[in-house]
Amino acid sequence: MLRLEDVAAYVDRNPSYFSHLLITKTGSSFTELLTASRMKEAKRLLIETNKPIKEISILVGYQNANYFSRMFKELIGKSPREFRLNKVDEDD
Repeated sequence: MLRLEDVAAYVDRNPSYFSHLLITKTGSSFTELLTASRMKEAKRLLIETNKPIKEISILVGYQNANYFSRMFKELIGKSPREFRLNKVDEDD
């Protein structure tokens, strides 16, 4: 699991200061950036592979596939299954 504290330590910064830097430079929190990155990778995997959604959820850092699906739908506007099916239909 990727944590703010671990990333801050990797770049040799205090977690609070690193968090402040992220918000100042990007306008987003660590959690928001991490979630966006995970969703971007999930979309890529849904389009480019036939991996099951449960496997994709684990690959992008979610241990619970139901939670992943709920977050995906909340952020992307479609369930992972709907996203995959619509992308396939659009390619036809």
